[in-house]
Amino acid sequence: MDKLLGKFDNPAGVCNSGNIIIDSIINYKHLVAEKYKVPFHLDINIPPQLELDTTVISVILGNILDNAIEACEEKTNVDRYIKIHMHYLNESLFMRIQNPFVHEVHTNLYGEICSTKTDKQPHGMGLRNIKKIIDECDGLSDISYSNSLFQIEIVLFKVQSQKTIPGSLSQTKVNTVT
Repeated sequence: MDKLLGKFDNPAGVCNSGNIIIDSIINYKHLVAEKYKVPFHLDINIPPQLELDTTVISVILGNILDNAIEACEEKTNVDRYIKIHMHYLNESLFMRIQNPFVHEVHTNLYGEICSTKTDKQPHGMGLRNIKKIIDECDGLSDISYSNSLFQIEIVLFKVQSQKTIPGSLSQTKVNTVT
């Protein structure tokens, strides 16, 4: 694992919700973002025992955070941060990820966001994959981009949580990590 992911200087990481899947993804992406001095702002309030499909949450969070980091690493983007909000209520997982951007957003005839990279072939699939997997899960998503702020909101329904001790809902409340 160390060879594949690199060694963690802080094994606890920035996200300690108790949900190993979500914590692992956010902590790994935070390590990547640190190279570009992109702070993470976390507001996470989820039970540790959410029954999440690993592939679903990996595709969603992985692609969103990759795109956010890429937008923030632009040299002309002086206002760098990634805000991650995750809350669980009534068997629904609500997510909102926000980041500033500097490039003009281009869309195709179907309203899909197009990659701004010159080499289009291997790029531009992340948002499509996110939308596809959310649709397969009967979830909802909304993407907005205005005033140099990119935001994606997602709701996944029928997300079960194993029975836990009352009051054991994890809270990683508004952490700013640089």
